Amino acid sequence: MGKVQSASFISMLIAVLVGSYLAKDLADDQFTLLIILGLVFHLIELFLILGVKQPVADSFQKENPFSQIKSGIKVIRQAPQLLLMFLNVTLVFIPAGAVYQYFDQPLLKDAGIPVYLIGVFYAVSAILGYIASNSIGWMTARFSRVLLMNLSGFTAVVGLLLSGLFGSSLWIVLGSFFLLRLVRAIRYPIYSQLSNDLIPSGIRATTISLLSIVDSCLDLVVFGLLSTIALKGYSSLLIGCSFIALLGTLLPITPVRAKKEVRKVEKDLPL
Repeated sequence: MGKVQSASFISMLIAVLVGSYLAKDLADDQFTLLIILGLVFHLIELFLILGVKQPVADSFQKENPFSQIKSGIKVIRQAPQLLLMFLNVTLVFIPAGAVYQYFDQPLLKDAGIPVYLIGVFYAVSAILGYIASNSIGWMTARFSRVLLMNLSGFTAVVGLLLSGLFGSSLWIVLGSFFLLRLVRAIRYPIYSQLSNDLIPSGIRATTISLLSIVDSCLDLVVFGLLSTIALKGYSSLLIGCSFIALLGTLLPITPVRAKKEVRKVEKDLPL
């Protein structure tokens, strides 16, 4: 998953460099050109999607959708640690990813970074994200996934809090920007492996879809909560984001392999 995700950083690296150069004067016709280019590449994306074909040797079996949903709910109920882990990931991603990405450019600009350099910093963060995504296997071979999840979660909390408290400090804002970009690059691939250990392959897509519904509900709650303090400025908003990320990080993640080994031992013991 990390290697697949790294492909997005390659396209981001090219897009932000070209885009920042084409819009360096912030003129209306330059932004019009960027919008047209965006539409063109979306059309290319559409044609690529239409070319996707189902594999000949496919293990997918059509089943009653309601029985699939019932099985997915059963998986979540039998593995409450899966829901807790999902909440851990989501409550960190929403403030550190979905919310922060809408304010990182104004933050960088207000900290004193010229507009034409923002694309360069985006490109540097894309390079770091690419390296981090391709190094997930190296990281998990040396450190436990749970430790990496907890460490990245607390890193997100610190980055958001520092951005909120010291928004006028160039180096703090810039350091927090790179930290939060790095967190977004490594958390999801690690979570994917942890969740795959808990979800049976035959019902995985349905279970993930059910969890996505929970994610959408949390989006409404978190965005609604943050909107009540957004009028007070960037500082209050980012501090609120840090508290939400802290809440998510504190939710426990159970070491899946250890539980599997315990179940295996109990199964092998004589009655």
